Amino acid sequence: MNIKYQLLLMTFVVSCQTGYLKAQTDTIDIAGNLKTSARSYTGAISTVSGATLAKMPSSGLNMKLAGKLAGLTLIQNTNEPGSDEGAMYIRGFNTTAGNKPLIVLDGIPNPVVNMNMLNVNTIESISLLKDAAAVALYGFRGSNGVILITTKKGFVGRPVVDVTADYSIQQSVNKPKLLHSWDYLMLRNEALTNDGGNKLFSDDVVKAFKESAGKNELYPDNNWYDNYVKNFAPMQRYNVNIRGGTQRIRYFVNAGFTDQDYFYKTEKNKKYDPSLYMNRFDLRSNLEVSLTSNLNCFLNSNVEVNRFNAGGAMSTIISTPSYINGPLTPDGQVVGTEFITAPIYAQLNRSGYTRQMLTYLNVDYGMNWNMNFITKGLSMRGLLGYDSRYIGVTRGSCDYAMYIRDYSNMDSLVYQKFGTDVNTALSLSKSSNFYYFMNFQGFLDYKRTFDNKHEVNAFLNYFTENHIDGSLPYDTRGLAGHVQYGYDSKYYLQFDVSYYGSEEFKKNGVFPVVSGAWIASQESFMKGLDWCSFLKLRASYGRLGNEQISGGRFLYKDNITHGGGGHISSLFSGSLVSEGVMGNPDITWETSAQQNLGLDVELFKTVSAKMDVWKVNQTGLAIQSEDIPSLQGVALGNLAYQNLGKMENKGFEIELGYKKELAKELFMNLSGNMAYNKNKVTDVGELDKSSSNYYYPYRQNGYCAGQEWGYVIDYSNGNGFYNNQEELDESGLKYSGTAPRVGDFRYKDLNKDGLIDEKDQAPFGKGSFPQISYGLSTQFNYKNIDLYIQFQGIANATSYFNGAGIQETAASQGIYSDLHKHAWTAERYASGEKIEYPALTATTSSSLQGNDFFFSKTDYLRLKCVDLGYSLPEEICRKFSVNKIRFNVNGSNLLTWTALKFRNIDPEMRSWSQYPIYRTFNLGLNLTF
Repeated sequence: MNIKYQLLLMTFVVSCQTGYLKAQTDTIDIAGNLKTSARSYTGAISTVSGATLAKMPSSGLNMKLAGKLAGLTLIQNTNEPGSDEGAMYIRGFNTTAGNKPLIVLDGIPNPVVNMNMLNVNTIESISLLKDAAAVALYGFRGSNGVILITTKKGFVGRPVVDVTADYSIQQSVNKPKLLHSWDYLMLRNEALTNDGGNKLFSDDVVKAFKESAGKNELYPDNNWYDNYVKNFAPMQRYNVNIRGGTQRIRYFVNAGFTDQDYFYKTEKNKKYDPSLYMNRFDLRSNLEVSLTSNLNCFLNSNVEVNRFNAGGAMSTIISTPSYINGPLTPDGQVVGTEFITAPIYAQLNRSGYTRQMLTYLNVDYGMNWNMNFITKGLSMRGLLGYDSRYIGVTRGSCDYAMYIRDYSNMDSLVYQKFGTDVNTALSLSKSSNFYYFMNFQGFLDYKRTFDNKHEVNAFLNYFTENHIDGSLPYDTRGLAGHVQYGYDSKYYLQFDVSYYGSEEFKKNGVFPVVSGAWIASQESFMKGLDWCSFLKLRASYGRLGNEQISGGRFLYKDNITHGGGGHISSLFSGSLVSEGVMGNPDITWETSAQQNLGLDVELFKTVSAKMDVWKVNQTGLAIQSEDIPSLQGVALGNLAYQNLGKMENKGFEIELGYKKELAKELFMNLSGNMAYNKNKVTDVGELDKSSSNYYYPYRQNGYCAGQEWGYVIDYSNGNGFYNNQEELDESGLKYSGTAPRVGDFRYKDLNKDGLIDEKDQAPFGKGSFPQISYGLSTQFNYKNIDLYIQFQGIANATSYFNGAGIQETAASQGIYSDLHKHAWTAERYASGEKIEYPALTATTSSSLQGNDFFFSKTDYLRLKCVDLGYSLPEEICRKFSVNKIRFNVNGSNLLTWTALKFRNIDPEMRSWSQYPIYRTFNLGLNLTF
């Protein structure tokens, strides 16, 4: 089904069949161990439970979030174990610089934590804090939104033990369709002759390859992908936790283990085991202690040990032609080519190994002192967070002799040694890195209600942070204040202000936010409306900051360095002073003016909706102005950065839900969300190039961040190619780069100057970042059976494809696919055959520049997750002294519908040479004691 109709259908379903949201009386987490009533909350927030996330069988946490939170977009181009975290964005792009959201783990803002490694079985909930009112506490670090992670805690009651075991099979969602050796040779010959060169092999030899069909070793047909990439790769996950406690002590302890294989096929040898895998062990302990009647403390710790035997050869697998012999000579030597000096077999089995051990330690300690003895509602809190990461790498390296086939005589299989490398013994080396993070927060809280009508909720916060994530430390300090006043459970007014500074800037910043909420359902005129049980309107406006600016660190200082060299070698040991980027003492963070209007409603006590409309005006983007001429004596790349740039971002979000008992013991829970965002760069100091005859005088101003450009193909002749020399001559066009040949694309001369150059380039699509993201999930429960189904998708996204499988010159010997089998030739044109690609080349052509042929919509809709479970009856469980026994089968990325015009590639990928996106089939067992 066409993706447009899929999107329309999904939007209709989400609009009509909505999901149940948390009751408006629930409390929600908003900051460091700070909870507030969802009823009085004035900010924009979306939350998903850890139990829902656990239904998706993936090794990493980030993948589980796709489609579950309105406003969160996850961009994931690879599923390689340990590197599958992707990039997350909240409400799209606010800036052309850093758009990374802040991660807050159990109240500790941690810019270095790898949330993808967290065990989902330890997660109570994950919330998105999206507007100024929600992120005000975090000053110039919160303008891109906050991902708030809350882990599970103990409770008062007998110990509950939960054990889960899962066994999964992973399979690539899309498999490249590589060509047979004879097809490859025909296309290679075609490309070479198009360039005026000689054929690689004669037509008779190509015929011999086809007749052999891989059965004759003289004329092989090697599908290197099938030879070295498994159809399936296993993954195992085991987890056990215990939670409980007393009035004095409450605890939660969890241990988990994940073992995930790569798709690559390897062979053990006498020297070492080159198999690729990822093992992860984690141990979390959350302890809460009531020291006295008014003094509580907590200690959270999390240890993760990740072991990777990393590597891979996907790029070489895709780029090695199928006519090449191998992988080994008859006497066991590595076979390669003069173009491929690191053959697939050698990369995976003869080059050694890289074994990494990553150890993460997170420790959070906090105390809460109830100070009612001074005045009712007063309390004091302190939180201390520590995070360290150790990365140890052990490398085993060895070399190998390589042989290539002598193709001068195709009637015999003769190999010749290539190069001077020889087989060597394994040599070992080690390296390591250490990173740490430390954070302290102090809160003075006051929360009280007077005369059952006047609610006061306020706090003061002091914050300091230090971490090293490289060579130099980062230091940040801040003060924040929060005051909320509520009257008669109807009207709420809130004011927040933060004062932040860091070593990145010479100035400190003040960031005020004002917000309010009106619970209209509490008004007398709505009391009798049984169909509307809850109605709340929210609004917020604030000025935040973004410290993730362009240009690097310490931009207020001149970048002056020295190193070896110089005209006088004896001067200071030959020291050479170099001047880099000039400093600007007035450089600051970006300013983010954010406004949000929201509506929360609950109808018939079963239907609920949450809607937000928002806008962000970002100013003070750090740029190097193009208005300053190079005649002033400083290279343009060394000009000081200035806060001159401007950008805007706006959109809306909808979350809908519906919960109902359809029949006796049959319950249905539907939920859906959709988010739309659109950004525009309004000013980044770009020169107006109208006077230089550019058809589009700007490349950034007025367009979305990351707007891509290319040449527009001229289809006025029917197919967009130069079909003969006459057409080429009649065009009268000149080209600034590679001149076109017959069979190449025709480009439009947009500015009518007779020259095809960058002045004729046009914007394509709406950017690679999707403007629309959406999700729909449904849960059915019938007696002991439960079923969960989730769809997820994106729309309004366009990307440029020039990777392996799309362009034929992505490797020295070319990469060809079905797409290239229908490339332009004079014979195909004359016979009226289908033409899907310009004339092939072995080097380059004017057709391989950025143009609208290589742009494609990447909209897609996925059946993201299906989970079917069955719980044994209680009487059977009791026989085994178990409270609950549940079996389940589930899967992820099961089906995909896409608007992508290129075949056999996933819409989230850009090239076959990337580690593939995979689907997962899983069997699970859960025991509760």
